[in-house]
Amino acid sequence: MSDIKNSMSVCESTTPIFDRMLNSYRIKDQVHLLDMIHVGLIDATWPKRFEPSLAQRLQTLIDNPNG
Repeated sequence: MSDIKNSMSVCESTTPIFDRMLNSYRIKDQVHLLDMIHVGLIDATWPKRFEPSLAQRLQTLIDNPNG
C-alpha cells in the first residue's frame, strides 16, 4: 500500500508536467499520455485535476485511447 501512496504523491507533484503536456498537446505528448493511460497510471479520476480545457483533452484520450 505504501508504494501506491508514494506513486500517487509523485503523480500529484508532477502535475505541472502534465499541464505542459496537455497545453502543448503535441503528438509525442499525446503518445506519452496514452502510454500512461494504457498501463493504468492515468485513469478517469484524473481530468478533475485540471482546468476544463485541459481536462477535456485528457478525457478525450481516456475515452478513445486507440485513436
